[in-house]
Amino acid sequence: MKQQEIQLLKKELLKMKEEFETRLSTQEDSKESAGDTGELSNTSNHPGDQGTELFDRQKEMTLDNHLNETLEEVSEALEAIQDGTYGKCAECGKEIQFERLEAIPTTKWCIDHAKKQTEENKRPVEEDITSPLKKGDTSYKQELRQDTWEAASEHGTSSDTPDGTQK
Repeated sequence: MKQQEIQLLKKELLKMKEEFETRLSTQEDSKESAGDTGELSNTSNHPGDQGTELFDRQKEMTLDNHLNETLEEVSEALEAIQDGTYGKCAECGKEIQFERLEAIPTTKWCIDHAKKQTEENKRPVEEDITSPLKKGDTSYKQELRQDTWEAASEHGTSSDTPDGTQK
């Protein structure tokens, strides 16, 4: 990649960084002046109002997290420019096309490997802990059911006779 192209992208990244930092500091200032909900007490609020306020706070937190993540990506791209590794695919090491970097200056992958990264990141977080079981494996739920059954059967079941033997 030409030095002129790198400088153009660096300028764009610095502009993005400044914009994101300004946006974050503005949001911090508005949060401090507004307080939590602006209400003196939660007692008189209708549950629907409290739900709306909770939704709004969660939405703001999510947007803040996204903004922080994007700001971190911009900082990493600027560090890569300093290191001389900017514009090279993190997976295969090939040079990323200038047009792609122009569209997404924070990208770390060439177009081929970006598809792979996107597919991996699309999966819900829940799938990390609910992976499919291999043959012979038992799940936590199955073990819990078995333990519960054993504990309950110690006290007898509807199939037991008064002397404790099965019918």
